[in-house]
Amino acid sequence: MRKAARWAVIHMTRGQARADEILRALDNEGFMARARQMSRAMSGEENDYEILCLQSEAQEAHQFLIERGLLM
Repeated sequence: MRKAARWAVIHMTRGQARADEILRALDNEGFMARARQMSRAMSGEENDYEILCLQSEAQEAHQFLIERGLLM
């Protein structure tokens, strides 16, 4: 039986554009990442997003975002 991938939240941000910027940076560095919208009732730029990485990469991905100055 295959194990399901475990995801960990490494950051929360406001707005879809900002979430996409962070995801592009993580993807370019080779991390598996995704964003999860917090509320279905709000528009993309008013909404908050969780940035998730594979649990096995979470600490390294978070450190990468700090070093690149992408966390605000």
